[in-house]
Amino acid sequence: MGSPYPRCMSELDQIWADLLDEASLKAVDDGRSHVADFLRLKLANDTIRRTGIEWLLGTTIGLAGQAQQRYSNLRIDRISPHSFKIGRSTMVGSMVEINYGVRSLAVEAGWTRTPSDGIMPNGGLALARAKHFGMQSADATYRLIRGNALPMWIDELDKELRADDLTRHLQLVLAE
Repeated sequence: MGSPYPRCMSELDQIWADLLDEASLKAVDDGRSHVADFLRLKLANDTIRRTGIEWLLGTTIGLAGQAQQRYSNLRIDRISPHSFKIGRSTMVGSMVEINYGVRSLAVEAGWTRTPSDGIMPNGGLALARAKHFGMQSADATYRLIRGNALPMWIDELDKELRADDLTRHLQLVLAE
């Protein structure tokens, strides 16, 4: 069964951003500044989400691409749109899947888009998960938050996710 979400999520995201911007301007013209403020916040949060997810997945792809020079059988796939469950909520976003023999790593990231998708737990702007096929103990969940200076991904212990952490996830796939 196909996804209910459009094929080109970035196209939809751009249309959505344009609609929010247009609605915000109309709200200002109509004297409804509180609505305009809400719409601007929504647009800003969506921009942070897209940027945070692009960093996470882009970094993962970059690290896997470097490893692919040494491990020629390494396969990297990006799937978008992609939806996944965390708790009772459905996240909508993208996934990068890295396969090497029977081992695989899926890094999926997204956020709830509609009320029927549920809520974003723990004040996260977006959620991500690194899933290791057959090694559940190595799985990790991350949430995107507003940091002091910049947004950042943090784990369940509030430790910031860095590229080195993604490298460790990848090394588990490549371990011989």
